[in-house]
Amino acid sequence: MARDGGPNRLEAAWEAITVVGRQKVHLLRKGNAHIKITGSQTYVVGNLWKNWLFVRLETDEGLHGVGEGTLNGFARTVEAAIHELEPLYIGVSPFDVETITLRMLRDVYSDGGQTQGSAMAAIETACWDITGKATGQPLYSLIGDAATTLCAATRTAGTAALVPPSAPMRRRERL
Repeated sequence: MARDGGPNRLEAAWEAITVVGRQKVHLLRKGNAHIKITGSQTYVVGNLWKNWLFVRLETDEGLHGVGEGTLNGFARTVEAAIHELEPLYIGVSPFDVETITLRMLRDVYSDGGQTQGSAMAAIETACWDITGKATGQPLYSLIGDAATTLCAATRTAGTAALVPPSAPMRRRERL
């Protein structure tokens, strides 16, 4: 309760978000439970200062999702972990993100530390990407709402000593 005896705005807003979130999850599971993950591909992308690791999950409906699981200096290790975890997410609906995450954590019977965490993050992000594509919704809409309309950006494509300031722009224009 607010100080004036009325309902607290924050509590009321949270309650409304929770109801909307439950409805979205119910609709997602009801309409798309038949979609199953059928395979995964990993890509290690080189950079001047580290390698990035991406996973692409494929579904039986032709949708795909992309997730990123970079762990500095351990791209091939995380890549191996993603493939080692395949039996825990292949054949499962990408809408069951929590089930997949729990299986990858609980059913491994050991703590894989940062390597396991990075692999799980990549797979989970790819599942959310599939969910967003299947429903036509941005990720922020599926897990809550947009907190802001602005986002700060920084340049992380290299250091000034190794890469001229205009180089990342030229690479982006080629892509």
